[in-house]
Amino acid sequence: MISFLKKYQIILFLAFLAVVLLVVKILYVEEEEERLMVEKVFPPAGEEFSERSDFEFKIYFSRDISGEWDGIGLVTEPEIEFEKSLGEELGVLKVLMAGRVEAGKRYVWKVFLRDELIYEWDYKSSDLSEEEKRSRGIGDPERMVEIIEEQYEEYPLLDYMPYSNEDFALNYLEPMVLIVKIKGTEREAIMEQVNYWIKSKGVDPESHEIEWN
Repeated sequence: MISFLKKYQIILFLAFLAVVLLVVKILYVEEEEERLMVEKVFPPAGEEFSERSDFEFKIYFSRDISGEWDGIGLVTEPEIEFEKSLGEELGVLKVLMAGRVEAGKRYVWKVFLRDELIYEWDYKSSDLSEEEKRSRGIGDPERMVEIIEEQYEEYPLLDYMPYSNEDFALNYLEPMVLIVKIKGTEREAIMEQVNYWIKSKGVDPESHEIEWN
């Protein structure tokens, strides 16, 4: 009788254990199926883009990401400024590269979900044409000197920009045009200070157009 009860208990225990293992397996599979993944990027990895234009691409996820927006991180190596937003379609993230990039440079993008890397790919900025290299003085020291001289002709105060103190702040708006923000209340006196500051750098204030704010 005792032997029969023991066998019965063992059978019940094994049956219970099997049920538990089955439930755990089902939960594990469901969790794996629901795991957020990146299915693709468009344009595809390795695509070249022009350094002179904004480059927009899309990241396609395995499911809707609107509820996990805060948990999704995006970084680049090397770093570059970009803007991200939800796409019109579910599970799509739009990214606009807004920062300045280097020609012929490979930029690696990484997607993180709560600090865990889930996807990685790269894009490459286009190489410069010979004409563009010439215009920038690349590989041509004499042309580089000419470019620097041209910059100082258009921006005589370039070495001091931007400048700010407790009374005013100024910077170039465009060649030979300064924009000045007056911080204090004595407007006329501060305008005189600005003109004096420009003269102290060996530049005639009359040579520039000044926009006062």
